[in-house]
Amino acid sequence: MSTLDNTIEVQYKKLEQYRTLEYIDLYQIFPHSKLREVLSTVHELMTRNYEAMNRRLPTNDCTQHFWAENSRELLLAIRVVQSLQRSLENTAYAFIVDDYYQKIILKSKEFLCDSGGSEIPPYTEEVELYYKIPIFLKMGDRKIEISTPKIKKIDHEYIRGMLSRAMEDIDHRYYDSALTKARTMLEEVFIYAIEAKKEKPVCSGEIAKLYKQVRELYNMHSDNATDQRIKKLLSGLGTIVVAITEMRNKEGDAHGVGSGRRRIAEHHTRLFVNASMMMADFILSVVENSKTRHI
Repeated sequence: MSTLDNTIEVQYKKLEQYRTLEYIDLYQIFPHSKLREVLSTVHELMTRNYEAMNRRLPTNDCTQHFWAENSRELLLAIRVVQSLQRSLENTAYAFIVDDYYQKIILKSKEFLCDSGGSEIPPYTEEVELYYKIPIFLKMGDRKIEISTPKIKKIDHEYIRGMLSRAMEDIDHRYYDSALTKARTMLEEVFIYAIEAKKEKPVCSGEIAKLYKQVRELYNMHSDNATDQRIKKLLSGLGTIVVAITEMRNKEGDAHGVGSGRRRIAEHHTRLFVNASMMMADFILSVVENSKTRHI
């Protein structure tokens, strides 16, 4: 293995639990297969976590809390990119960061923290998300400007899309990445449901607490007119949420590395993803139903 191969391998291993081919087509110009996968993974980490940050933006004249796990994932992505840039400079694998994202990264480094979450400073604007444009460019290449949406829409199509992406990760044996996508989908749907009631999430990043707030806002489980069989089914949702939270923390934990982390099996990952999708789809339907009548 050459020195360059080893350099890429080091960063490749750091991203083990997040690896995804979702954006691999944007990086086919790079001749090294693992470098392409690293760039695809970092692109996905940045896109997904800046999507989450956009839900707190713009900050106007006050600060906004940005959740701990998202902060850590963004910092990991930034550190991997900057380390690779330094190591690959003046080689056949040298690359640059898109000018716009270079500014975003530098600003993000000023406030992102490894623990306890981060405080987004005042007057921070929404981040433009690159779904069809590479964030990382081979040295000497030019970016073609393409208009892209800034914020995704939370709807049933979004849920189906996230399910498809998570299942693709499972097919490639990227189980931790699939867990992260499913958990992110569930958290964003809960937050969407809360904000649809003109309320603020009481505790961002904690799935069980977000679900409790959704349940209270939509008067779930407490309607005397609801069929008892439906009530039994609804009461199981809380158990599902707790199980999903615990599985994400213990099996796909973004904090745990090395031998201390337990590996999750494929069939358990599929159960996790499908349970999350079912829960998210139901909550979205509750939100839609509440516009015409009470739950």
